Amino acid sequence: MGSASARRNHDRTKRMLFVNAIALLIAIPALAYSFSLGTPGGLAENTQRLVADAAISMSASVPANPYNTLAAQLSDEQAQLDARAAQLAAKQSALNAQDVLVQDLGLAGFGLSVFLLILVGLNFYFDMRRRSSAPQGALARKFLVDLR
Repeated sequence: MGSASARRNHDRTKRMLFVNAIALLIAIPALAYSFSLGTPGGLAENTQRLVADAAISMSASVPANPYNTLAAQLSDEQAQLDARAAQLAAKQSALNAQDVLVQDLGLAGFGLSVFLLILVGLNFYFDMRRRSSAPQGALARKFLVDLR
C-alpha cells in the first residue's frame, strides 16, 4: 500500500515538472514576442509623428479676386499661419517632455518583466530542489506540506 502511494506521488511530481517546463517554454517566447512589438516610447513617437504630419500638411490659399486687397489678405493669412506654427511648436515641446517619461516607463516595465522572469525561474529551481531533497519516510510524508 505504501509503494502505491509513493508511486502516485512520483507520477504526480513528474507531471508537475512536465507542466512547469511546458509553461516556462511557452512564457519565454511570449515575453520575447511582446518586446518585439515595440516599446511604449516607440509607439508614442510614431503617434506624435502622425499628428505632426497631419498638422503640417494643412495649407490655405486665397482665390484671386480683383475686388479685394490682396496685400491685406496675405498678411492676415501669414498672421494665422504664424499663430498655428507657434501652437505647433508649443505642442511639440510638450510632447518631447512626455516622450522622455514614456521611455522611462517602458524601460521600467522591461526591467520589471525581467525581474519577474528571474523570480519564476528561481521558484522553479527551488521547487525542484525541495522535491528532490524531501524525506521519503511515512512519518516525513505526514508532516510534509504540499502547497499545490
